[in-house]
Amino acid sequence: MRKIIITEKQYKKILEHEKRNISLITEADKTITVDLDVLLAIGSLLGLNITGHNKINADEALKDESTLIQIKNILETPEKLDELISSLEIKGMINPIEKLKEKQSSLISRFNSTTKENGFEIKLGPKALVNLNKLGQ
Repeated sequence: MRKIIITEKQYKKILEHEKRNISLITEADKTITVDLDVLLAIGSLLGLNITGHNKINADEALKDESTLIQIKNILETPEKLDELISSLEIKGMINPIEKLKEKQSSLISRFNSTTKENGFEIKLGPKALVNLNKLGQ
């Protein structure tokens, strides 16, 4: 490898660039672990004001059986529910725990009515209600 001579100013710029790259890498650790369609569908079930292309995606996701199964699994598994909360925070939702607890009964009833309307035999059981009640404890 060839050796090159650089000035002190150039060396400081290189170090500054490296620091920025390290901070970018640590920010990348805050990744969304829940599928975007699932997030949009849950937002729609919560009654959030979703518009435009996101509204179209949310409506399509609520008609997809695999998305509904994912939502059921998320709400009935505490670890996945924590991932959902983290993903909602990353996407900019303020206090997702409070919103989920506040709207838990409407979330469950909307989920069950949506699955029934679409002809799927998927229902949220008591596990989801218990997990939503335990949020923030």
